Parts: sequence; structure tokens; C-alpha cells
Amino acid sequence: MNQKLLKHLLNYDSKTGIFTWKNPIGDRVKKGYVAGQFNKKGYCLIRYNYKLYLAHRLAWLYVYGKNPKNIIDHINGKTSDNRISNLRDVTLKINAQNTLKPHKNNKNGCMGVTWDYNKWGVRIRTDKGRIQIGRYDNLEDAKDAYLLAKQKYHSLALLS
Repeated sequence: MNQKLLKHLLNYDSKTGIFTWKNPIGDRVKKGYVAGQFNKKGYCLIRYNYKLYLAHRLAWLYVYGKNPKNIIDHINGKTSDNRISNLRDVTLKINAQNTLKPHKNNKNGCMGVTWDYNKWGVRIRTDKGRIQIGRYDNLEDAKDAYLLAKQKYHSLALLS
């Protein structure tokens, strides 16, 4: 896919992040219909010529005329939000720092917090490696310490 073909096939609204068909191929889709479907992880996929394309990568191509060099990160963490202002071309490491929810195997529900020698230990990964933040008696204090560290060490636009 290149920008010329993309702009021939689809319109992209950079304020809403939505693609609509400009020149649809086939009978199922009509001009003006919203393009794409969302998968289980919330990413919009657009099919063209038997191939699936991630809408956030197409948005980057549509606006900037070239494919991203790295990973397209959704700044606010919402994979369905493909507004160009919510997208950035970042390394895998930076993208991983934008995680806002704990891993599915996390038992305490708090990112960066583990039970460690009868206290809640807090660690965070940065470009320089893992940093020990501290140990806390209370899970809420540990969670707060992690969120403060995340603001300090990770380049996030939004923390919830």
C-alpha cells in the first residue's frame, strides 16, 4: 500500500480517526461507508485486496506519506482511537512504557508492584534498566509510588 493508492481508496478524517470508502472495490461496500472492523484487542483492521491493514498504520501513511519506521503507539492507550494527534512513531521500548493496565497474570492488580519480603515492592523499567522504587506496607501506597515513578520515568501523555 502506498499513499497514492490509499488516498484513492479511502478518506481519512484526522480529527475523528475514521476511514470511509471513497472508491470501494466490490459490491458489499458503498461509497461513504466506514471502513474496517475492530478485532478483540480494539484495533481497527481494513481489508483491501485480500490483505488486512491496521488503520493506525494507514493513518500515519495517509498523513505523512510514508510508513512508520517503528511501532505506532496510541498515546492515550485506546487502540480504537486513530486520530492522528493520538498516534506517534516510537520504538518497542517506548511503546511498552505506555502500558496503562497490569498484565493478565498480575494477581494484585497493580503494575510494577510485587509482594516482596512481607512488603509491597515497587520497581519500574526505564531506558537504563530496572529501578527499585521502594517497599511499602500498604498496597495503595505502593500503587501510588508506581504511578508517580511512571510519570517521572515514562513519556506518557495520560495516566489513569
